Amino acid sequence: MSDERIQLLEWKVGEHSSAIKELRADHHKLSNALVGIQNSLKQIKWTVLGAVLYAMATEVGLLNAIKAVLV
Repeated sequence: MSDERIQLLEWKVGEHSSAIKELRADHHKLSNALVGIQNSLKQIKWTVLGAVLYAMATEVGLLNAIKAVLV
């Protein structure tokens, strides 16, 4: 191989190495963002579940029965 071709290949490898480092940094940021979104969705799920259970207990009258037993 000629020296020019070797230098071109070395330059391309350097560019690819830089691009890979940037992609890894972006991957880390996106991963952290997804964890935050996942935690928010879990919180919403449990809040809705609690509201539904409370509404069901109120509708059936279980809340009054539990209060009567505890008092």
